[in-house]
Amino acid sequence: MENPLARGAKENRLPDFTGIEPIHVMPALEQLLAEYQQGVTHELESGPQQGWALVEAETAWADALARAWSPVSHLNSVVDSATLREAYNAGLERLTEHANWRQQHVGLFAAYRGLKDSADFKQYTDVQQRIVELELRDFHLAGVDLSSEDQAEYREITLRLSKLRSKFSENLLDATRAWSRHFAEASGLDGLPEAELKLLAGIAESHGREGWMVDLNAPSFQAVMTYAKDQGLRREIYQAYVTRASEKGPQAGQWDNSPIISEVLSLRHRLARLLGFD
Repeated sequence: MENPLARGAKENRLPDFTGIEPIHVMPALEQLLAEYQQGVTHELESGPQQGWALVEAETAWADALARAWSPVSHLNSVVDSATLREAYNAGLERLTEHANWRQQHVGLFAAYRGLKDSADFKQYTDVQQRIVELELRDFHLAGVDLSSEDQAEYREITLRLSKLRSKFSENLLDATRAWSRHFAEASGLDGLPEAELKLLAGIAESHGREGWMVDLNAPSFQAVMTYAKDQGLRREIYQAYVTRASEKGPQAGQWDNSPIISEVLSLRHRLARLLGFD
């Protein structure tokens, strides 16, 4: 069976993933999160003798999560659909909740601190020692020392930040897709090599049109900026590209990320103050 990614590359267009149902990843994600949390509980209940085995176990659980989530995250970046967004945002919220649970787990923090304070620590390799030190740093930066009220605020802020980051990316993608320019004659694209013209013809075909089409996706943008002799065209696509998802540009204000940027900065400032930074 032919790889759809390879077929899409030949035809200069993305493969059609609209028929997939990525929401099915959620049961698998929930199972892996449950196994991770149950595993931590089991390791901590087994006593302090687990030593470095706890780090290895956490690495395995984290790797399993990454293998399940990475394809969803990647597809959300390069294909995008309403179903993918639903699955991605639902999964992102669960992963953020899990990260907060893990980083504010007093027992887990104590276990890593026990590794640092143990007589065996000096026998660890430099890499092992650095792993433990960075974990302890990250526990502190995630609010493990905070009061229960401040920890709740930390979790609220980080969850909101994850949603804002996702919405920022969605706005950028929507603004990128919204702009295009059609050419009925190749003369308007003077300077572009045959391979780049074929790429733009493929984009036009994917929109059900003849001729050539320039959009703001990287291959098209780079083709025009690199080879087009028409300075006006280069200026037009450059300005459209750098003003995407802003209060300026061709779709001024429609997918404006400026309010999101302001809220993110405000929330990051609140987090910094919450953790004792100036």
